[in-house]
This record gives sequence, structure tokens and C-alpha cells, in this order.
Amino acid sequence: MTSLLDTIENPQEMGDALCQRVPETGTTSLQIGAQLVVRKGEVAVFVRDGQALDSFSPGQHTISADAVPLIKETLGARPGDGDSFDAIVYFVNAGERVPVRWGTREPILVSGAEGSEPQPVRGFGELDVQITDPRQFVAQVAGVQGASQADEIRDRVREIAVESLCEALGEWDRPVSEIAQSIEDITAQVRDRVQQQFGTMGIALRTFVIGNILLPEPAAGAATSTAAPAGEANDGSLVIDRYGWPTMREVERWAALSTEGTMQPAGDTEILTAAEAAEYLQLSEAEVMELIQSGALKARKIGTRYLVAKTRLDEWMSARAKRR
Repeated sequence: MTSLLDTIENPQEMGDALCQRVPETGTTSLQIGAQLVVRKGEVAVFVRDGQALDSFSPGQHTISADAVPLIKETLGARPGDGDSFDAIVYFVNAGERVPVRWGTREPILVSGAEGSEPQPVRGFGELDVQITDPRQFVAQVAGVQGASQADEIRDRVREIAVESLCEALGEWDRPVSEIAQSIEDITAQVRDRVQQQFGTMGIALRTFVIGNILLPEPAAGAATSTAAPAGEANDGSLVIDRYGWPTMREVERWAALSTEGTMQPAGDTEILTAAEAAEYLQLSEAEVMELIQSGALKARKIGTRYLVAKTRLDEWMSARAKRR
């Protein structure tokens, strides 16, 4: 439904949204002489008939025929005072880096070495993006790809990360068990693929992290990382959120490390953060981080946090006591 507006602005705080659409559905009818208010850090892009047209930087603007030359071309005539035209306005977050969590909603089947049975693998991580060309961004995402709502656009960003991981793992030609030792190389491959796609969308990829790649348990008959409904952990199945991330309980449950570095269910093992480990060892958090970074204390980095199995702390204290 078309509504007639004499003032148009983003009705919501941008927060960590990539953009906001006004109106949320349908189009709005803008009068020549209407006021457009664009906040700091935003760029407003007018869309008509699926095309990204005129854009406006932060400030207050009066919509005139001269201010919307591209829209004027689509109208085929110079609009006069009091005239109106239908359009959609996207307010694009052009100032801040926007963090996006991504993850595989369904397992990726990876064959690995020739003749091997495909194994279900999951991956999750985080990325930061910054929109560098708002008009190109709106043209590609809202026009070409058909996403219109803020959540749909964010989901498209996630999909690109997951698709790139699938492509990289699809080329994996070594045993699946070796994936855990090659996360840095895989991260670089996936990052390059993601950046290439983002570049065509007016988006710069500022940071890209694979939090972890979860492998099935090597033990015969062990449960694989098949997703269960949120909140229903059952016998080793992996509970994920709507973004493909393991829930925090699942991260902790899967954070105990095997000697090969793969992620295994922790069972009854208690999992501690670096701060909790420091308290348990009666050390400072900085000292614990030094132990982790030197390799003296085994830990798993999940996103930006380090998690340590309590059994690892006990092993470290026992080894320290023997050295005294």
C-alpha cells in the first residue's frame, strides 16, 4: 500500500543492521518539496522499479526535481511542486563495521581422501563488514538478489560465508580428520571467496574468523553433528541457533580437546573461561593467556573467547608440581 509522506527518515536506530527499508513493505509516495532526514553514518538510497537511483548523504534535504535527477529520468518528465512519485528508501549503515555471525544450518558432507566415506562437518564463525558503496549495495542486494527486509539482507551475507565454506571443503582432498589442523589455511581460502563476492556488492570484508570446524567423533557408532531442535541436546547431537552457531551450552559441551585438536563432546568435564581458569589456578588472567598462547595450556578459541577443560587445568597443575 502506498502512503504519502512529506517527511521521511529512518524510524529506527541503525544499531548493527546493515540497512533499514522505508516503508517496510510496499512503496511510499513522496511529494516534491518533502523533507528527507539522513542521520550521521547513514546514506539514503532511493529505489524505484527495482533500480537503485539517487542517494543522499547525512543531513536534511529538500526533495526537488534537481535533487532526484535519476528518478526524474524514470518519470519521463520534470515533476513540479506538489507532484509526487512512488519510491522505496533504503537507509544504509555506511559508517560502522557490522558484526555478523554465520554458521552451517545443515552438515556439509566432506569426502576428503579418495575412496573415503563422506563425513558430516559443521563450521561457524564471525565476520565484520562495512558498506563502502551504498548505491551498489542496494542495487545488488535489494535489486538483483531480491532481498528487501533487514533480516533477509543479513541472512544473504551469512549465506555467502556458508556457501564459500562449502566450496572450500568441497575441494578438500585429504583425510577429514586433518581439517582441524588446517583451519588457518581453510580460513584464508574462505575469506578470499567471501571478499570476492562482497566486492561485487559494495561491501568490504574487514575481518573474517572461523570459530571452529566441528568433526564427527572418530569412535565407531558415535553420534555425528546432526542438528537437534534448539534446546534439545541428545546423546552428542549438536544444538544450534538460528544462525548455525552452537548454543553456548553446546560450545562448552564440545570444547574438551583431544590430543589431535579436534572438538569432542566433553561429557561431564567442566569447561571454564580464561577468567574462571585464572581463579581456579590462582593466577592472573594475563598469566593464563600467556600459558594458552605458548601452548603450555590446551584451550579452544570459540569466536573471541578461550575455553579450557578443567581436566586440562588439573593436568597442568600436576605437571607443575612434579617439576618442583
